[in-house]
Amino acid sequence: MSGFFLAAYLEALAGAYRAGDISIAYPLARSLPVIFVFLFSLVLDKNLPPGGWFLVGIFLIVAGCIILPLKAFGDFHFSNYLNLCCLLAVLAAVGVAGYTVADDMALRYLRELPGKPMSPVQGTLVYMVLEGVSCSLWQGLFVVVNRQERQRMPEVLKSYKGPAALTGIGIYLTYGIVLVSMNFVSNVSYVAAFRQLSIPIGAILGMALLKEPRYLPKTVGIAAIFAGLVLAALK
Repeated sequence: MSGFFLAAYLEALAGAYRAGDISIAYPLARSLPVIFVFLFSLVLDKNLPPGGWFLVGIFLIVAGCIILPLKAFGDFHFSNYLNLCCLLAVLAAVGVAGYTVADDMALRYLRELPGKPMSPVQGTLVYMVLEGVSCSLWQGLFVVVNRQERQRMPEVLKSYKGPAALTGIGIYLTYGIVLVSMNFVSNVSYVAAFRQLSIPIGAILGMALLKEPRYLPKTVGIAAIFAGLVLAALK
C-alpha cells in the first residue's frame, strides 16, 4: 500500500511540475498532506488527538493554499484552481498522506512483532528496502500502461541516469530519517507537519533559480503555509 501511494505521489508531482510552477506545485503538494494525515488519523482513531496549535496551523495552511495560486489579491476566482497543476498537486498530496499513514502503521507492527520486536533503526532499515521494492514495481507498472512514459524511458536511461540515481539516493536517505522519527511520536500528524519545512526552500529556489513569477499572493501564501506548519508541529 505504501509503495502504491509513494509511486502515485511521484507520478503526480512530476506531472504538476510539467504543468505549472514548482513554487506553486511544491507548496501545495507538501502542505496539504498535513491536513489529509490529520483527517486519516481521526478516521482511524489512532493515538492522541493533536492540540489546539495544530488546528490553528491547519487554518493557516488552508488559507495559504487558497492564496498561493492567485496573481493578485483581487483576482479570487474559482477558475484559478481549476487547472492541471493544482489538480496534480492535490493528487500528489493524497499520495503523501497515504504513504505516511501506511508507513506509521507498518513501523508500529515491526516494533511489536511477537517474540522478536525490532528497534526503531532495525525496523526502518528493513522497511525502507520493502517500500523501495514495492514503489519500483508500481512505478514500473505505471510506465508499462502509459504510452508516453514508455516512449520517454529510453531517453531517461540514456541521458538522465546520473540525476535519477542521485535523486533516488537523496530521497531514501532523507526519508529514512523521517521513518526513524515516526517511532518517537504519539501521533504521525506531527511528523507530517514538521517535515514540511522544506516548503519555503523549494518555493524560493523555484523563484530564484528557475525565474518563476514572484506575485505578492504567492509570497504571502508561502509564508502563511510555513507559519501554519510550524504551529501544527507544536504540541
